[in-house]
Amino acid sequence: MAQDVRLHRLVAEAAGNTLLAAMLASLDALGRDSREVTAAEPGVLRQTAEDHAAIVGAIARRDPEGARAAMTAHLTRIAGVAHRRLA
Repeated sequence: MAQDVRLHRLVAEAAGNTLLAAMLASLDALGRDSREVTAAEPGVLRQTAEDHAAIVGAIARRDPEGARAAMTAHLTRIAGVAHRRLA
């Protein structure tokens, strides 16, 4: 989970989005609770690693649309998992 938090922080910092970086830092405890819920779903950790690889790959290729699409897909998938597990 620490790697997940670090990746999200690094992406926000790399984007130069100081507001997002500050928001992520302030929501750290909530994020940890959320990650515990979603990580309990079978297959989520593997899928998250694949999602993160796609995000990092797009950033490395300097492909902002690809990075945006990969991050949106990741966040949408995780939100769905959280919703199912908390329903």
